[in-house]
Amino acid sequence: MPRKALIIGINEYDVAGELYGCVNDANRMYEILHRHETGERNFDCTVITTKVSDSDGNTTPVKKTKHDTTTKGIKSAIENLFSGEEDVSLLYFSGHGDIRSYGGYLATKNSEKYQEGVPMSEVLEMANRAVFENRHKEVVIILDCCYSGKIGNPTGIASQTTTINKGISILTSSQDYQVSSEENKRGVFSSIITEALNGSASDILGQVTVAALYRFADQLLSSWDGQRPVFIAHNSQMIVLRKCTEKLPLNLLLELPTLFPDREKNFDSTKRSVGPFRFELNPSFEPLSDSPDPANCETFAKLQKLNRFGLVVPYELEEHESHMYFAAMKSTGCELTLLGEFYRKLADEERI
Repeated sequence: MPRKALIIGINEYDVAGELYGCVNDANRMYEILHRHETGERNFDCTVITTKVSDSDGNTTPVKKTKHDTTTKGIKSAIENLFSGEEDVSLLYFSGHGDIRSYGGYLATKNSEKYQEGVPMSEVLEMANRAVFENRHKEVVIILDCCYSGKIGNPTGIASQTTTINKGISILTSSQDYQVSSEENKRGVFSSIITEALNGSASDILGQVTVAALYRFADQLLSSWDGQRPVFIAHNSQMIVLRKCTEKLPLNLLLELPTLFPDREKNFDSTKRSVGPFRFELNPSFEPLSDSPDPANCETFAKLQKLNRFGLVVPYELEEHESHMYFAAMKSTGCELTLLGEFYRKLADEERI
């Protein structure tokens, strides 16, 4: 079944102040989400933005963009997003957020006092219903607006537990009492998220998850920035939002059980092998040695790639010599790190 995304960016408001980066954020989010980096189709996207007449500094508008950013238009689009049956549905919103004693709101173009826009509680209710009724396997909600963390506490009562059904992940640009900032005609948070989706937060296989987005944003937005991201999840599985260029070839990861077949035989009290996975080296593996062996040099090149990404490290070397070259020339070797053991296990169990 398909993956569907609703992408909303609202710059112009009838009453609230004008924003400058939300349409750019929405256009950029579309560019990244509708296809994987390989060019393969990803999300089937609907984009809704206010019209932008001044093209100076703005991103290229998306073809067939819709422009009904009224409360009726936005609420109708969100309802449509959560209708039908989907593997994954994703809602992205960039615009004003509003807050009242009775909850938070996604501000729409015609928002005004006592008609603030789309209640965040209604968005969460629609998402909850979609996964509860098993029509949508996973729902991802990404909000870049002031007070966006309110969606995780829609009642405003700190002691009350908010129900988030299994299959829902929420990532917001700020806490429920914080504003969200723009910079250089982009939302600060959205700029970080799109960078993460473009590969900066991908794992070794090039996969980007919503948890990776949060970790990336959390590292870049400090307490001094005035906004801290919020991540709330009740995952049934950790879905891949986008596939980017893999850092290591999959076929090399699949070779890990062959390159490192057994642990070094150190045993604990239960006679269980607890030693590291090691690969013994000698000068014939190093192309610059006096006696290089072509087959060994080919294997060594693979080990060096694994070393560059932290899956393999040389052992029993002086600190100033901790390099794969010396591991070969001094006839020691290399061993899997914990990360390397993790991917070896995945390969061995045919889970990648």
